[in-house]
Amino acid sequence: MHLRFSARRIQMTDTIVILGDMTKERVDMRSMALGLGFKTIQLPDVRRLKRMRMKSSICAVVAHCDALSEHKLDEFVHICKALGEDVRVILCQPYFPLEGVDNPWFYTLVLPLSETETRHALGFLWSVLKRRPNKKSIFKEKVA
Repeated sequence: MHLRFSARRIQMTDTIVILGDMTKERVDMRSMALGLGFKTIQLPDVRRLKRMRMKSSICAVVAHCDALSEHKLDEFVHICKALGEDVRVILCQPYFPLEGVDNPWFYTLVLPLSETETRHALGFLWSVLKRRPNKKSIFKEKVA
């Protein structure tokens, strides 16, 4: 069963930061995120991510494991959380599962990326944001 999301029916202001080089992957993460209505920002490495200020529009950081370079995982998650307390972290790495990470804000995608798994992760993020309480609705239905 395939989940289908209509970007025409929603307007999202939330942004996904894509960290690292995903061009060698079979799945175009940026196009898939845009198709779900997310805005995207492409950054080459963690140093550039550190320079970003806290922005309420950033909902997730999707990182290729090569972009972490010398940073440890807990340090990387801390950097992501500095962007906003609700920021989700999706790490793309060649193995699964990641030991020691039991956090609802963290998700792992196995490399090479599978279209089904990637769509599932982004779809889950989309549905969580749609149901987000106590925040101005980011989903505005078009009036026909």
